[in-house]
Amino acid sequence: MLSLFMFLLFSCDPQKKPFQSNSASIEGMSEVVDGLTDIRIQFYKQDFPQAASFRKREISPAFLSDIDKGNNLYYEVLDSAGELIGYFRDFMGPVTADEECACNPLSLTLTFNPDLTLRNILSVNPLQKYGHEPLTEEEHKQMVSIAQNPSDELFSLLVPQDMIDGVSGATKLTFKDKVVDQAGYSTWRIARLAMDTAAIIEGSPRQRDADRLRQMLETAETDAEQRSVIVDFIPMAESDYLKGRALTILAELYLKGLSSGELPDEKTQNMLLSPGLGAHREAEFLLNICTVFVEQKVGLSFVSECINTLDVNPQKEKFKSEILILKGLAFAAEGRVDEALPILEQGLSMGGPSPVLRQKLAILYKERNQMEEYCNQIEQLYIDAPRWPNLDDIMSTCGDVAEIKERLQESRKKSIVEANVADPKVVSPMELMDESGKRRKIDLAEGDKVHVLVFFATWCPHCQQEMPNLVAFYEQLQESDLKDVVELMPIRTAIGREYQTLESFKEQYKIPFPILTDEGLVFDYFAEEQGIRPAYPTLGVVDKDGEMVYFPTHGQYNDPVQELFWLVESLVE
Repeated sequence: MLSLFMFLLFSCDPQKKPFQSNSASIEGMSEVVDGLTDIRIQFYKQDFPQAASFRKREISPAFLSDIDKGNNLYYEVLDSAGELIGYFRDFMGPVTADEECACNPLSLTLTFNPDLTLRNILSVNPLQKYGHEPLTEEEHKQMVSIAQNPSDELFSLLVPQDMIDGVSGATKLTFKDKVVDQAGYSTWRIARLAMDTAAIIEGSPRQRDADRLRQMLETAETDAEQRSVIVDFIPMAESDYLKGRALTILAELYLKGLSSGELPDEKTQNMLLSPGLGAHREAEFLLNICTVFVEQKVGLSFVSECINTLDVNPQKEKFKSEILILKGLAFAAEGRVDEALPILEQGLSMGGPSPVLRQKLAILYKERNQMEEYCNQIEQLYIDAPRWPNLDDIMSTCGDVAEIKERLQESRKKSIVEANVADPKVVSPMELMDESGKRRKIDLAEGDKVHVLVFFATWCPHCQQEMPNLVAFYEQLQESDLKDVVELMPIRTAIGREYQTLESFKEQYKIPFPILTDEGLVFDYFAEEQGIRPAYPTLGVVDKDGEMVYFPTHGQYNDPVQELFWLVESLVE
């Protein structure tokens, strides 16, 4: 029981009272509600004029450092429709743990947007700098700007004393333009506090869910009892993360039960089929779990219900290929292979490369001794995933491997180059920061160059896996005839979640090329403009006119260096 709870928490009963929301409505409220007086409410409405109510949330003591103790609340801000429009956290505490610091305690309110980016810093009285002098209005704006996007140098400081020269007592030159003049300690403290508060707000719903789920699981001993608890927990979950984990574990427990001979459970199935994730996420979830069921040939009646649910999902057109493949696999699991094969072929032809399914389809043909069709699928597997494990051994049943690869090389190149964007759009100019801290306006339509854009996050595992490939591409590019007409442009984004500096990241992955930084929402605007779903990493190839022509696929079974060269060569020619 306890191990299940720990797995739910850490892997990324209707009768019981749900978590109390403590929502305070503004209109018609009494003088004090949940600790908020009318005066305080008007103070918060400076930054949230559309606010209609506030929902108090408690912060777990585990999230608070010693000098932050007592600041154990934040509030969700809701509009008149009950939609979340932001957060705020009141804070009162010392600037530093150093008792010798002659700094007055901070008393301020941090406000955040729904995406947890810092919105503003409010204070009843002006914040202070050295000598207890109040910040000017311009200095306050500078403080907000720095807290929104702290420099790598400021971010890397563990204690503010490190920015002070030990001999002269002046701020070190490295930090001179990274902090508000004569307010270095406060700048560092507020920037760290904003980052920590964003992390607290992000983590608190998960902690509350964890506490609630722990209590609910205390009496659940069997798998069936645990399933029942999870079904009851899911509708009241605040954290998307824990809700998603709970649903996945519920599916695994149900698969285990059906595999051991248990009868279908309507309550569990209904929750899995209608988990309340929204149409898009529900389609992804159902496709993932139902594919596992059908691969193990367990709960095929449930899989049938799953397919029926997907067929009426409002987002079904976006998953047409995957739904067809699931149907084909279900027919194959039921022994209806003749019906399965054309459906699987159709599904694979409509979607992107899927080497796992391609190999499964090939095996179905081989089991029916249809070797020509088998080899056709294996050849397509090589085109889609040239680095697929044991591919040479698999391919050897179809002839000489070297000859097959040589024959297919042009087909591979053609499939890569022809996978262009149907309606290329110009990439709007982007304001990015270079490694010197200078902000630059980048217009890809200028300069008569082909650009390879890479939006990535230093904390993203998939981005980290791609870095050696990008380094190899860059190094080969510098040795090629294309070095003056093709430019690699890596753009670091989502910096609010970083846990290491750019300098240490470049050192770790031995990166020789310069990296630009998206300090705000450049990537979000780019993704919206290009009509793509934001994901890390996102690779794009832009022609000399500044139009986005390719969004190449990437992964461990691709040959990204060769494929990128094919793409840029096609645009240079």
